[in-house]
Amino acid sequence: ILLVSASSDGEASSIRVMPAFTNVALRLGWIVMAVDGPYGKPPNDNPPWRWGLISSLLDHVNKTWPGSKKWPIVAAGVSGGAKWSGVIGAILAQKGYNLVGVFMGGVNQDMASKAAQLYDPAVRFKRTPIYLSSGTKDKIATPAHHEEVKESLISNGFSKVRLESFEGGHALSDEELRKAL
Repeated sequence: ILLVSASSDGEASSIRVMPAFTNVALRLGWIVMAVDGPYGKPPNDNPPWRWGLISSLLDHVNKTWPGSKKWPIVAAGVSGGAKWSGVIGAILAQKGYNLVGVFMGGVNQDMASKAAQLYDPAVRFKRTPIYLSSGTKDKIATPAHHEEVKESLISNGFSKVRLESFEGGHALSDEELRKAL
């Protein structure tokens, strides 16, 4: 399962950004999922609100496909969605899902380390592979930001952090997503 998160700003619609991930992920055999609240951007976007939506989706999927809680799952996003993927990844690890990776594209802040402290004191999450995807021409989440995020993750105990660059700006790279999956 590839679970896509969107940014908290703008329209904040994970479902609207999900199609950017589908071409690559579906060809590789992944199911792509995203969930939003009923009224668009919430007035107070926070981890419990997002987890409420995501856990409802995953519970429904598990009722339809018993045993799916054990399926491999990756939390993914770009920009603010990448920050959220770090938070959601920690919660997935805490709840016992088979989290096999976190994909963060265009990320300029390490939210995964903060989330690990809050949601996974057993540090299972810190053994999860994290893939950082950096556009060489990204002016929002610059290559220097990605280096800082990588160093922060490593210094906070994450053991499997990979940073890759692609020719481009603040966007999802199909090639980097393919390599990560």
